[in-house]
Amino acid sequence: MERPLGIDATTAEEYASQSRVLQEFAAISSIDKAWIKSDTRAGSQAMFTISQSNLVANQSRKFILSSHISKQLATPSTSDGLHFPSR
Repeated sequence: MERPLGIDATTAEEYASQSRVLQEFAAISSIDKAWIKSDTRAGSQAMFTISQSNLVANQSRKFILSSHISKQLATPSTSDGLHFPSR
């Protein structure tokens, strides 16, 4: 690997490691907005808009997540969801 003048191998490896960590950290999705409609008998409906950055491509992807959280007396709460890109 070719390095700029004045950069030793240890520094270059440290920069590469920090770059990988930054890309992994930036890939974590964030919730932009959330809407929740609660029905005390049946459970709740929720919708979320989620964005995820791509630093290399200098782009951001947006997703919409729809989820139904059911409430049944005999069992613990369960959740069903649908996740798809919005653009």
